[in-house]
Amino acid sequence: MPVIIISRGSYSYGKETYIAYFREALLRRLLDDNIIYHGLAGQFFVAEVSHALKVRIIAAIKDRAALEMRHLGGGAQHEVMKQLEKDDEQRRRWSRYLYGIDIGDPSLYGLVIHIGKMGCDEAVETIAETAAMECFQATEAFDYTCGCPHPHGQNIFRS
Repeated sequence: MPVIIISRGSYSYGKETYIAYFREALLRRLLDDNIIYHGLAGQFFVAEVSHALKVRIIAAIKDRAALEMRHLGGGAQHEVMKQLEKDDEQRRRWSRYLYGIDIGDPSLYGLVIHIGKMGCDEAVETIAETAAMECFQATEAFDYTCGCPHPHGQNIFRS
């Protein structure tokens, strides 16, 4: 599967064009089914895909800072926490500006997991069990041409 990397600063041709290109690329990958998308605001593009499991994983800022400090090989906890909070705010503002959504709104997700309340293994098990539920299985009847907000029946892919 190809990796698609889009920088937050790469929408110089306009917000709508950026969103259209990203939506097309993501939804083309979804045609293969059994896809995991890890990134910011992906639920915006699959809001109408009934069998897409949208998961948000949250953790306490102190736990996130400790993990980041291990990755960085050290650092002052208060500085790392300050940077994480700044990054979180930038992500919230970016999603609000670009997609008109608040990524902290739990109603955007089918599952919200607080990683401090359960370990990684339990979180993975919970996600896998939830994804295996019948309501999250693709059906032959699902039409990807109307899986996002646009006039019904309009194909989202270019010829």
